[in-house]
Amino acid sequence: MESNSLTDMVQNGFRVAVGATAAVIEAIQDPYKRDELARDWAEKGAETEQEARNFVDTLMNQPRSPGSSAPPPPAPGYEPTTPADTATEAELERLTDQIAALRQELERLRSEEV
Repeated sequence: MESNSLTDMVQNGFRVAVGATAAVIEAIQDPYKRDELARDWAEKGAETEQEARNFVDTLMNQPRSPGSSAPPPPAPGYEPTTPADTATEAELERLTDQIAALRQELERLRSEEV
């Protein structure tokens, strides 16, 4: 890498930082700009929060298959589902208990092998 391009990149980074700082100071000093930025950032934060929740819900509700590397993207208008009734919840709890028991048994068998 040439020293001129490295120097240019450092100088440009410095200028960006100074410009961003100046913009923030201006926004803080002007109540109208401050309120406008606060509204914009709050809206953007709410959108980002919703996108993150949808992404996590999608990951949590997808069935796991061996060999799959990446989950497919969520369908448009995707809404996460909840268990329909207490019977489904009870079945999930029973299966979770079975998995925990199997894990304990596997750990016991592993410790006996050593």
